[in-house]
Amino acid sequence: MKINREELLQKLESCVPAVDKKATIEQSDCFIFQGGRIIAFNDEISASCESPLGEISGAVKADELVQILRKLTDDQVSIETREGELLLKTKTKKRSGIAMEAEVVLAVDSIEEPGEWKALPEDFCEGIQVVQNCAGKDESHFVLTCVHITKDFVEACDNAQVTRYPLSIELESPCLIRRDSIKHVAQLGVSEFSEGVNWLHLRNAQGLRLSCRRYAEDFPDLTEILNQSGTKTVLPGGLAEACDKASVFSAGTPDDNQVEVSLKDGNLKLRGQGAHGWYEERSKVTYQGPALKFLIDPKLLTELVKRTSECEIGEGKMIIDSGSFKYVACLG
Repeated sequence: MKINREELLQKLESCVPAVDKKATIEQSDCFIFQGGRIIAFNDEISASCESPLGEISGAVKADELVQILRKLTDDQVSIETREGELLLKTKTKKRSGIAMEAEVVLAVDSIEEPGEWKALPEDFCEGIQVVQNCAGKDESHFVLTCVHITKDFVEACDNAQVTRYPLSIELESPCLIRRDSIKHVAQLGVSEFSEGVNWLHLRNAQGLRLSCRRYAEDFPDLTEILNQSGTKTVLPGGLAEACDKASVFSAGTPDDNQVEVSLKDGNLKLRGQGAHGWYEERSKVTYQGPALKFLIDPKLLTELVKRTSECEIGEGKMIIDSGSFKYVACLG
């Protein structure tokens, strides 16, 4: 059958967030073609969409298929199965065969089917994008590696910083979703959700379905921390630009991408450091309190200073109310 190469590539790339390149589970590094859909699944998250390949069924290595489709330049690609391969041919006589397993062993059928679909608030993706930057990385504190989703807000905390973003969702019960699963919603532009027992299903206008495993563990009540106040001070202009420069190096450790902010004697110092270098910048501020230091994700800091230049310092914490959401950092 002849397939539009760009259309197929776009659908495959939208499912990549659920591909596990390490293949922790057999075939979790594959695209599954089954029931007229493309499916990727890594036990925590599944991404699926309608397949242009119709009833073709089997498991194909995801990375190899995406890479070869990116390198081909023809508008149309002929695709068929033959002797354990997915065979790609173009009009310009380019051919490729990718190993295809006929038997699907990945437990894609374990994901419950969505029920009623409901609209998400317009700022849901922004809220998730903001708060997920504060989720922790320490697996020994599982709930802190998750984003807490309730009917009134989304929030995250890593024991050193907290962010809560108010919004309204028709959610029957709160749930925890691993940060590494839910963080993809912004790039995928989801607009609807369906609430299952074990999964939270999200869907965008193009029909892509993202199913995230949900957990019911108790999340700490952060209200008291978020309601604290302190002495008002003004953050210096140009902080977003300085943060952008510092992130050149801090981004080298994507799992721990943080910049260090220090306040001392009316001076603010911002420093980003990674395996291959560092950047530092100093500015004058009105703050005259004790010396303080904290770490923050550069993307989150940039979002905060875009919205406000004011913050409050008190009782070992810095509080920033952006108007859209609230951020609190514990200060060292």
